[in-house]
Amino acid sequence: MYIKDKRLLKKVAFSLKQIREKKGLTQSDVYNEINIHVARIELGERDVKLSTLSSLLAFYKIKISDFFKMIEG
Repeated sequence: MYIKDKRLLKKVAFSLKQIREKKGLTQSDVYNEINIHVARIELGERDVKLSTLSSLLAFYKIKISDFFKMIEG
């Protein structure tokens, strides 16, 4: 059974978008550099795989543990 936590997806989406924007990157920049479409991820419409999240965070130079601290609460 698949359980979709919409609240968590929205937190992840919002945080990823904020990080990207703070880095001064566009969605196209991210795609061109690491070949990941972030549009649906940033809208919270798509459940992001852990491996994709890890790749994004590595690109943004953020530890995965720091990211989870950012979204908890």
